Amino acid sequence: MLESKAAAPRLGKDEYKRLYKPLAERLMVLQQMARFAGLGSIVLFEGWDAAGKGAAVSDLVVNLDSRYFNVYATQDPVGSESRLPFMARFWSRVGGHGTMTIFDQGWYHAVMKSLAMSSSNDEDAAARESFVDQAISYSTSIRSFETQLAADGYLIVKIFLNIPADVQRERFMELLLDPNTSWRVTDGDVDQVQRYGAYAKVLERLLSVTDRPAAPWTVVEATHRRNANVAIMQTLVAAFEWALAARGVDTTGTIDEVAAAVAAHVRDDGQEGIGSAADLSSMHELVEVGRIEDARHDLVVGKREYARRLAGLQEALHRQQAELYRRRIPLVVAYEGWDAAGKGGNIKRLAQGLDARIYMVNPIASPTPEELARPFLWRFWTRLPRTGHTAIFDRTWYGRVLVERVEGYARPEEWRRAYDEINEFEAELERWGAILVKLWINVGSEEQLRRFNERQDNPEKRWKITPDDWRNRERNDDYATCVDDMLRLTSTPYAPWNVIESDDKRYARLKALGIVSAAIDERLGDAGLEL
Repeated sequence: MLESKAAAPRLGKDEYKRLYKPLAERLMVLQQMARFAGLGSIVLFEGWDAAGKGAAVSDLVVNLDSRYFNVYATQDPVGSESRLPFMARFWSRVGGHGTMTIFDQGWYHAVMKSLAMSSSNDEDAAARESFVDQAISYSTSIRSFETQLAADGYLIVKIFLNIPADVQRERFMELLLDPNTSWRVTDGDVDQVQRYGAYAKVLERLLSVTDRPAAPWTVVEATHRRNANVAIMQTLVAAFEWALAARGVDTTGTIDEVAAAVAAHVRDDGQEGIGSAADLSSMHELVEVGRIEDARHDLVVGKREYARRLAGLQEALHRQQAELYRRRIPLVVAYEGWDAAGKGGNIKRLAQGLDARIYMVNPIASPTPEELARPFLWRFWTRLPRTGHTAIFDRTWYGRVLVERVEGYARPEEWRRAYDEINEFEAELERWGAILVKLWINVGSEEQLRRFNERQDNPEKRWKITPDDWRNRERNDDYATCVDDMLRLTSTPYAPWNVIESDDKRYARLKALGIVSAAIDERLGDAGLEL
């Protein structure tokens, strides 16, 4: 993809205007069509250092409606971003459907650096192998990111600005000779100039293996700025026309016609029944959990034993959390369960054992308009804890395969692919180094009804019961089917489900806290640590 060839003659001003102006005008129209059609887009600029990525972005955006795009210049993560998973900062910047998100350097930058270091003779064999492993991990995360965005309907355009070695060397020399710009040339830039050939081999391989139909690369010869701008415009116009046509948008019409056609199309959010997941499997290794219908309902703990054991567990958790903080190990505890199963009280007892300064509880309600405009996992990527901190989720990303499946808020193709999207998300957390504990709080139908009636009859608890709770109870059989599918398809060795029998809330609290404590202890033990 980066084969050397003579650069085309530099375009003159008049020829540049003749070619560029209609392309720019066309892209402005396509941007508005994409807005009305709900087509989100990701435009990524990567390339050699000194290839002109910043200038290319600047020249592009002056031709766009500034209300519907955002530009992010990616640097090495610092501060809180350095304490989040590798892809979190890119997930958090994804714009909504109908908007364009432009990255001046992005997720491939770290892979390029790691691969370049792995080819350096300055590193020993162990260090070079470590850089390779890091690059592989990054690449796995990137594939998941791009695949999920494409499946959610985003257009992904990846542009690599290519310049030959002599042009790169000349541009860096110009920067170095000017006192006002010499500071921009880093040791890494010098290394790239000196080892251009080695870098080129690395980049050629990287572009080849990451050039996928849903996220293809376009290599643009960037020796001459005007030529590069025309090539970039041609790439974007072609990509938007293709993506809009694939959505059934008539791009030969006017913006008003497209807006009217989209407004007339009413999406059918209702569906008959919950569908079936019986034919689904997972690309991830799974562990058997069992069916919730087999859960016991007779497990109880006396008040005295409960008080004694609860105090001991909370004290242990407090010590363990301090050790996690010291070693910067993140902890994520995910709660799902039946209405009135006791999630709130369970979370309260867990939180009582933790340092309030380094944990947060995320109550997950119906998605906001901002969240609905993005992939469903976006709102969870933005709620992850920093390393050493704890995040507790009161309901989670599993809403996609539970309430959204049952109520028809997610289309069958959306909830069916969500199982592996969730597994990939949790695999990301595992690669990051997080401890992930997933708890299904289970309660029998009779006990649930008793608790519903108790809440209904008690003025101080009546706020806890809503018409939706009663309506959901009428669909308990559907929910049970979806829960069993969830347990079967998303219980992995690195993120297994734990079913917590909660007909007796005291028993459930002790079991949940015990599972969290044991998971922490296992991680600290694996590291050869003692509390």
